[in-house]
Amino acid sequence: MYETPPGFYDVGDTVPQAGTYRVFHGPRRLIDKVTLVRDETFFRCSVCDNDVQFSLVKPVGWGGHDMSFRIRLYEVPHPRDEDIAAGEMAT
Repeated sequence: MYETPPGFYDVGDTVPQAGTYRVFHGPRRLIDKVTLVRDETFFRCSVCDNDVQFSLVKPVGWGGHDMSFRIRLYEVPHPRDEDIAAGEMAT
């Protein structure tokens, strides 16, 4: 059985800290970034489905509980082929 490495999170896990997370997509391990709010759920990719993992890059100090600003994502967009070809993937 596959075990998630320390410091990485899977789809369905609870976001432990608001901040910017790296998103590792599928077997090609394409990397993208997304900002998430604490206590939300890590979500699937529109292409890779549940084959994504997340790793915290930079926490945000506001805690992520400002209810006046709330956007809920249900899946992370897959990197576009033209972005990959242009070398615009996050590192």
